[in-house]
Amino acid sequence: MENEKTEKMKFAEINETDIARWDKYVTRIDSAHFMQSFGWSNVQQQSGWKKFCFAAIDDDEIRGAAILLSKPLPVLKRSIYYIPRGPVVNLDDSIAFSFLMESICKYVKDNKGIFVRIDPYLEENTEVDLLFADSGFKKLDSKWSFWNGPKYVLWLRLDEGIDALFKKLPGKIRNKIRYPSKKGVEFVRGDLSDIHDFYSLMLETATQKGIGHHSLDYYKKLYKTLSDCGIAQLFMAKFEGRSIATGISLAYGKRAWLLYLASSKEYFKLRPNRALQWEMIKWAVEQGCTVYDFRGTATDDPPSPADPGYGVYEFKKSFGPDFIRLAGYYDYVVNKPLYLLFIFAEKYLFDLMVKGLVWLSKLKKALGHTE
Repeated sequence: MENEKTEKMKFAEINETDIARWDKYVTRIDSAHFMQSFGWSNVQQQSGWKKFCFAAIDDDEIRGAAILLSKPLPVLKRSIYYIPRGPVVNLDDSIAFSFLMESICKYVKDNKGIFVRIDPYLEENTEVDLLFADSGFKKLDSKWSFWNGPKYVLWLRLDEGIDALFKKLPGKIRNKIRYPSKKGVEFVRGDLSDIHDFYSLMLETATQKGIGHHSLDYYKKLYKTLSDCGIAQLFMAKFEGRSIATGISLAYGKRAWLLYLASSKEYFKLRPNRALQWEMIKWAVEQGCTVYDFRGTATDDPPSPADPGYGVYEFKKSFGPDFIRLAGYYDYVVNKPLYLLFIFAEKYLFDLMVKGLVWLSKLKKALGHTE
């Protein structure tokens, strides 16, 4: 009987004309993530990835979905594949899950893939590990990846409403949220015309903290694409007509995410970041979201003051979110020799590459080149 049900199921690519159908299915699954939205896949396509929006369909009904990205590696004439924060499927629907994963693995094999990586938006547990192992995926030992989503994240439950959330905050945090407004800082919701100010603040913050950043053109395309889909909102903190802090939050389905947050060192004493973040949380509640995901903790597990990103963790943790351990990373290997070569590069060379990009960014700023 199970084989008969599988035979009836189709593996199909969903195109741009059927976005509403895709969103209707994806956003009702608990593990839905903005990286499995059409909007985000378009952002990745503009960044050099090739995208495929695949679904397991039974009697014209979607029963499983996955946005699959691919990128060819130079010289090798073979590609790596990635399903960011997917697949999106009801884990109780074992037939659809198995069919979707087997179909994707076959597609990767047939299209010169070296491997396909997933970092599902599911909390860590042995059942999830066994589920993917049964589909031929091996779990990686890595606690962090430079090019995939973070394993450790912070989730703030929004069910109680914004007033109850504010009352639960420690008094000193509530005072810090109120402080900038008392000093004349205004908080507004921006649009595409504010992207230049957003970029300047992102560049300043990235250079100051020694982290990577994107180009102005990337941020323009990203915000236009995601705001056109109704997913993104830009936030600005202004003082005496000048932009002093900025951020972008995303909302998709019943969840919202912190995507970016940056500020000017010159106006540090006005402390706009925490109040701006609170505006983003308020917006998420307005959108009907039940969880706000601060994304990466920037720490190990458990967090330690010795972690380089502990200050980021303390800032996010001050809003009262839970520390969540996600399932991590799984690979389905097609070409073992090339896969081992990639893993070596990922482990030993990517870190040097990221540090090189940060150094280049600092050099450009020192020379007065801001784009």
